Amino acid sequence: MTGLLSVAASGGSPKILTKPNSATGELDHLFPSILPDGRTVLFTVMMTGSTENGQIVALDLKTGSRKTLIQAGTQAEYVSLAASGQPGYLVYASGGALRAVRFDPERLEVLGDPVVVVDQVATESTGAAQFSISRNGSFVFVPGGLADGAGSFEGRSLVWVDRRGREQPINAPLRPYVTPRISPDGTRIAVAIADQEQDIWVLDLARQPLTRLTFGPSVEQAPLWMPDGRRLVFGSNRAGIPNIFWQLADGTGTMEQLTASQTTPLVPFAISPDGKVLVVNIAGGSDLGLVRLDNPQQIVPLVAAPGNQINAEISPDGHWLAYQSGESGQFEVYVRPFPNVNAGRWQVTSGGGGRPLWARNQNELFYVASRDGALMDVPVRMTPTFSIGSPTKLFDGRYYVAPPGRNYDVSPDGQKFLMVKAPASAAASASMVVVLNWSEELKQRVPTR
Repeated sequence: MTGLLSVAASGGSPKILTKPNSATGELDHLFPSILPDGRTVLFTVMMTGSTENGQIVALDLKTGSRKTLIQAGTQAEYVSLAASGQPGYLVYASGGALRAVRFDPERLEVLGDPVVVVDQVATESTGAAQFSISRNGSFVFVPGGLADGAGSFEGRSLVWVDRRGREQPINAPLRPYVTPRISPDGTRIAVAIADQEQDIWVLDLARQPLTRLTFGPSVEQAPLWMPDGRRLVFGSNRAGIPNIFWQLADGTGTMEQLTASQTTPLVPFAISPDGKVLVVNIAGGSDLGLVRLDNPQQIVPLVAAPGNQINAEISPDGHWLAYQSGESGQFEVYVRPFPNVNAGRWQVTSGGGGRPLWARNQNELFYVASRDGALMDVPVRMTPTFSIGSPTKLFDGRYYVAPPGRNYDVSPDGQKFLMVKAPASAAASASMVVVLNWSEELKQRVPTR
């Protein structure tokens, strides 16, 4: 988490240009690119929650002022049309593709809506895309999808997987699904779709329609069902810093903001069985806090330790908290009493693990192994004292787990798992595609205002 540095062309000591603000959820600043005026730098702000939440920002080197240009994008490059006297284009990576949008570099304004100009470009999990554009408008890129083994970013599906690893597809369109959650009665799925719009959707398993719940340019993420199944709680940056909101799951009524943090981003992890408290991230994603829904403006610190504490889950009886922590130098799963978290602590994993999930019968705790992504099952007992059995593997890690959130859920009867599946990764491409005079193609594909 270093931010951007600058150094004189003649050499010397680097100077700090920017520092990530962890209080607002910034993890790092990456991919700087200087605009033709020489005083403005485009760069990507990587945010907590997911590498897919990157923001493209313009920095004025003289004043130090910043302006957010694009939500849900990384690695922007400016294509100039100076000879025509018209504004140029921002080309950037988003959703495993390259998008372009008209852009006025003098006013630092995006003009119109973005258009996909390359369907698939090789992209790292950091958001780095394998492309480059020359000053004369030539363009080179490496075809492919995400380079993290997750396959095509745009083409994930939802599937059921039983305890023996047998798979059953769910009738839903291919979309970039993340953090799916099954409703308490098992009839619906709430899921975030991490495309350019970054919204929450609901799938009715009986009728099969995928219905959009949230709208607008903001980023909505991490949906959670209230215990009665009537509302969904989620994180949103529509008020600036990410805060907690909720909305009726059938889409009626108005969205309500629950918290009003001005200093730290809040993303929900878990809801207590009685629906009275939320466990959220605080301290820029490093620690866990508690929000009481009868007084949501007060955030109470819950678990603080070295490294990040994330993916917290409250047990079905409301008395235990499972979470993953990096305090040992690698992520492991721990359990504490809840809400009196200082009354004990048990380490569940020893070789690396995360994304814990309680079975609804409370006799099992599931987690994802760090080594190979396999889904693991650990028997647990609550009486006479808390105890943990030996882990067993349920099925191999062939499913999508890339972002830091929990990208799976378990059915109410505990017999099948809702998984996000990416298409099999294509073999790494050994070729590059070069397009001459690509700026002419941009003029045709990206409309002027």
